[in-house]
Amino acid sequence: MSYHIRVRAGAIIIENGRILLTEYNDPNRGVVYDLPAGGVEPNESIIDTVKREAKEEACVDIKVGPLAFVYEYAPHLNSEKFGPPIL
Repeated sequence: MSYHIRVRAGAIIIENGRILLTEYNDPNRGVVYDLPAGGVEPNESIIDTVKREAKEEACVDIKVGPLAFVYEYAPHLNSEKFGPPIL
């Protein structure tokens, strides 16, 4: 079986004990809150992706810290549901 792997990177931005989330309207789910995140572009590092997405989605410049978590989303293997986090 062959399938496409898409790498995404996101930022957990914490300031004064609060986590920054983006808000958007999903036609199927209504209002959704999420971390600033997006796909890694060709020849772009994950760190550069995190910085770019934070700027694009939340209008903030950030310093990237350590990796917090990794998860795999494979809808073709998990009946369209998220798999368990890999810590």
